[in-house]
Amino acid sequence: MDFIIHIGMGKTGSTSIQNHLEENISFYESKKVRYLGLILENFQGNSKLSWQKKSYAHAISDILNNESLKCEFRNLLQQALDKAKIEGLEKVILSNEGLGESLTIFCQLLEEINLDGVRVKFIAYIRNPLDWSLSAYSQWGIKHKTYTGEVQSYLSYFNSRNIDFANQLEPLKKLQHESIYVNYDEVSDTVQDFLARCKIQINFDLFESNSKKDNVKPSKAELFYRAVFNTRRNETTLPSVFDNYLNIENINFEWDPIAWFNQLQPSKSGLNMVYDKNKIFFNELNMLLKNQNEQQFEYKNFEKLISEDHLSIEKITGVLIQIILNQNAKLIELEKRLEKKITND
Repeated sequence: MDFIIHIGMGKTGSTSIQNHLEENISFYESKKVRYLGLILENFQGNSKLSWQKKSYAHAISDILNNESLKCEFRNLLQQALDKAKIEGLEKVILSNEGLGESLTIFCQLLEEINLDGVRVKFIAYIRNPLDWSLSAYSQWGIKHKTYTGEVQSYLSYFNSRNIDFANQLEPLKKLQHESIYVNYDEVSDTVQDFLARCKIQINFDLFESNSKKDNVKPSKAELFYRAVFNTRRNETTLPSVFDNYLNIENINFEWDPIAWFNQLQPSKSGLNMVYDKNKIFFNELNMLLKNQNEQQFEYKNFEKLISEDHLSIEKITGVLIQIILNQNAKLIELEKRLEKKITND
């Protein structure tokens, strides 16, 4: 039986792999492949442990660095592998990109469990470090602020952090187990690549392949608002905090107000179309004017009719600031009235 441990630098398609396996867990069970999850959350041992939840996956390093919790993890992993062998499974998969931060401890843990009849294989996805740093900063420097204080600049963020994934992978060199390192930049579809390296043969046409599009880097507009929001919070801040405060499902960060408004406005071609459609009626008006020796309307130079007052982001922002200040004044007045009412009551 193969025990496949998927690790990797963050932002290398890990979420896509995990979501695919999770969404099709029954299908893979029928193919004798068991997905244990990110932190063994898909395996039911004697009892569910406190940390055995997908939401705790990011804490894998903390768990392995706690002697008591590490013992629980080791025993549960042993149970999972033993049960898989008894059931005749061919492959068992554990996927957690955070394992790289505590790989030394995890490798020691592997040496402490019974792996008779189990072939261990590590698969690590590696990305160009500089390209990775841009994505990582957007994700953990702004979107999910993983530190306290104001939002740090890209340079400040990496001045205090090393991109030392090569050092993290060093423990694998001392193991007898197989280790596969994959250049993420050369992979067109992470899920298909991962399954191929696991030697899981399926008809992938059965699934919708979109594996490089999970956790897409936010647009500059979204990052701007997240940065403004998070920099006002001293504590570490999950993306969901911003999402809930701003009701994010109703916000389109790709919306361009100027482009939207401009496409509503009249154009030379639009004026031409209106003229062509109504020129009989227009000419009749001119005949009325002509009969009264009045100056007739000119329909040749349409450009003169189009307003030269162009919309700009500066004007939009200026008006928006005034609206916000007016609304703030109203809120202050309402707060005063509410306090007065509460005091009187």
